[in-house]
Amino acid sequence: MTQTEKLTMLHGSGGCGYAGCIPANTRLGIPALRLQDGPLGVGDGATGVTQLPAPVAGATPGTPR
Repeated sequence: MTQTEKLTMLHGSGGCGYAGCIPANTRLGIPALRLQDGPLGVGDGATGVTQLPAPVAGATPGTPR
């Protein structure tokens, strides 16, 4: 990646109506990402966004005592 491409991936672009917007990089085959925040996944009923797993999905079971 060029330095400009790296900075774009880290900082994204503004003014798209989502919490974060990262434009596509067609040269590297990376699709555009539209990120929205929420306590357990996508919030505010937004559609067409990149959804990450809910935080609880990463929890590990406790050790029995």
